[in-house]
Amino acid sequence: MILPYLLFIPAALASSPEVVCFQLRLSFPDKISYPGSNVYELEQQQYWSVQSILQRPACIFHPTNAEETSKAISLFVSSGVHFAVKSGGHNANAAFASTAGGILIALSSMNKVKYDGKNAIIGPGGRWGDVVSKLEYNNVTVLSGRIGGLSFLSPQYGLAMDDVLNYEVVLANGTIVNANKYENPELFFGMKGGGNQLGIITEFTMVTHPIGLVYGGFIIYNGSKHPEILSALNSFVSNQDSNAAIITTFSIQKGEELPESTSCFFMYDGTDPGNAFDSFVAIESVVSNMAIMKYSDLLNLNSQITKHEGVNWAVRTAAYRPSKSLFQETYKMWMENSLLVNSLPNVTLSLCYQLLPKSISRGEDSSVMSLPNEDLVWLELVNSWLLEKDRVVVLENLKATENDVERYKSEHNENKGYLPMYVNDAWADQEILSRLSGFQRLKRAKEMYDPNRIWDRTGGFKV
Repeated sequence: MILPYLLFIPAALASSPEVVCFQLRLSFPDKISYPGSNVYELEQQQYWSVQSILQRPACIFHPTNAEETSKAISLFVSSGVHFAVKSGGHNANAAFASTAGGILIALSSMNKVKYDGKNAIIGPGGRWGDVVSKLEYNNVTVLSGRIGGLSFLSPQYGLAMDDVLNYEVVLANGTIVNANKYENPELFFGMKGGGNQLGIITEFTMVTHPIGLVYGGFIIYNGSKHPEILSALNSFVSNQDSNAAIITTFSIQKGEELPESTSCFFMYDGTDPGNAFDSFVAIESVVSNMAIMKYSDLLNLNSQITKHEGVNWAVRTAAYRPSKSLFQETYKMWMENSLLVNSLPNVTLSLCYQLLPKSISRGEDSSVMSLPNEDLVWLELVNSWLLEKDRVVVLENLKATENDVERYKSEHNENKGYLPMYVNDAWADQEILSRLSGFQRLKRAKEMYDPNRIWDRTGGFKV
């Protein structure tokens, strides 16, 4: 018999991930997968970066609701094992949503999407493309990520976290609670931009917004067009229509047909963008597929052009106030550093500008990362590489560019003061949380909801 056998397991082994996996299997025989099984290997492939795929958990637990998640957490707490929690698996940092030898909680089975006529109730395992497609039948949508919580609709409605009305959360003691502005308000606040250190979200309710056909797509330019594109970016910031959004990415990749290129991805909420994108359309391009389409199709298109499987990724972020000189200088710094490593095969170096008009701000104390009421730019430095031997050089390249940007900012008064950086685009060694306006309040929430620091056993930024 199995249960009597457990009584004779030595104490050291009783706390091992393998034994805890075995205990989970007793309670949930169809929700545990092991290395070598199809379910395990498929789940392991659902990461953006190879460095997370290579972290192999002892087993994977696949809960379908909060109650099952709660039972697992209670077992983890009593046993002392390390674990990780994975929703979409898009963070580039290894160990943020992956674990080497610990136990992985994969939330992919919790993919509920329900529309109640006003709001959307969503499971954390859903993919934004699926969520948006299902809601689109009702001519509504939510602030889904184009990257994390930054949406193409953010200039109108704010960040995705600003539209969350309620979180269902499993706490470190196994308790299942609701967090909203009336119940557990400090937990609700901390969940908005505070990272994975207060609990596991097993369901969330979001405001919906009307949506119809949209206009957008991508335009790809030769790398030599960067002066015109930077000028167009500056003009776009100065005259932004809140219905319009754009992502601009400069890339270098040795061996490609177009080794230096720029891609701009556009979205306009409506079918007639007017002159919102005219300064970009006027620039000679290599490829353009701008068209009227469903919002879900536009999101899927954006996902496809940014999807590169089978490589390692690293991302660093910076924030500054937009100006023509900053656009030019950041590009110059990135290019100078990139030229030092662009001879490496199978390495892609990218510089991405995420524009945040002041209309995104929802005021002070709206979240841990309350945005100031001014225009900002989130700079995203993104490198990918195939071979492990190139890892150190690629990471040093990212750090060098970030250092140059921060040094330039320190020398110019217009970029002093509160400049919150985007936690989802940060590398593990960046100082992120302590720079945010809600950091002290987040620390108090941590003391209140995780006094024993159980969530410190998982990866991610911690207070």
